[in-house]
Amino acid sequence: MLYQYVVDNWPDNERAIFSQRGVVLTSIALDDQQKADSATEKLLTNFSHDKRLPKAIFDIVGAYRGRGNHEKRRRLAQYIVDNYPGSGEAIWAQQRIIFACIALRDDPNTDAGIDALFSKFSSHKDIASAVYGTARKLNRKDDETARGLYQYIVERHASDRHAILAQVNLGQIKLRSGDEPAAQAIFNKVLTDCADHPVLPQAVGLMAEGYWDQAPIYENAGLVAEARNCYHKALAKWTLIIEQLPKNPYLTAWAHHFAGECHWYLGEYQEAIDYYQKLVDNWPEYEAASSALFAVGLGYQRLKQAKVMTESEADAATRAAYERLLQDYATSERAYAARSWLKYHVKHAKGEQK
Repeated sequence: MLYQYVVDNWPDNERAIFSQRGVVLTSIALDDQQKADSATEKLLTNFSHDKRLPKAIFDIVGAYRGRGNHEKRRRLAQYIVDNYPGSGEAIWAQQRIIFACIALRDDPNTDAGIDALFSKFSSHKDIASAVYGTARKLNRKDDETARGLYQYIVERHASDRHAILAQVNLGQIKLRSGDEPAAQAIFNKVLTDCADHPVLPQAVGLMAEGYWDQAPIYENAGLVAEARNCYHKALAKWTLIIEQLPKNPYLTAWAHHFAGECHWYLGEYQEAIDYYQKLVDNWPEYEAASSALFAVGLGYQRLKQAKVMTESEADAATRAAYERLLQDYATSERAYAARSWLKYHVKHAKGEQK
């Protein structure tokens, strides 16, 4: 291991702390917990006076999150807060303590962590951002606590960009509680009051998200009309992002994706295909581009079933979509299904020619 070689041979080098961190991160990735623990202890002991140590520890906290070891990340985040309270990482370490407790379903320590966030960092320049991120983690898990956090931002940090997002999240909570008129009133106020604010596209995305998340809840309750109404309202917000708001590489792509999804769930397959195709053509690196391209092919098959397209037209369009999928996203999750469809239809076509 090269990291270990550096630590063993140049322990006093200014970059040695990063090599020791690398030993820990590699050990975590290899599921060698014993090695990770010993390497972490060495990092804390040998570099305790290095001002870069909080950042190195924070990176390890992130690695444990990726491995689902919430207890380890909680303990190391607490180490930062206890030993380096003035560091730039301390407020975010406190937030990660809360996140770990939420993941562990440790409600008492979640509450204690939130109390500590306020008591230790209330005057911190990033307190609104830290509180907002915490509230988002609590969405749907503990809406009552999330509501209080959003309200704190709105009342105490009204000039912060997160105050606008907090208002919209309060609207989401109203939606989840069944008070759609109150939610709509909040959304309309944000659209009016923040028309020229740079954060508006993100805020509108949250409005769309609120309706999108509510739709399947109505569906599961057998409230089909209410679910369709939510899909329509989500679609209207995503269309607003696409057609009227300043372009944002991620948000605009995201809006195309979910505009397509709304049309799909509404049974409007040609419209869904159009949005999916625009997504793939304009943002091929988008995280769900391969799924969108697969949906393009599947959408043509739905149009064939509805007799909107002939069998030959639909199959040719699906074939083109899936061949592109295999060319551009050969290792994606959808590649296997696309390959299987192509294999079956090539075989079927050959059988018909005989």
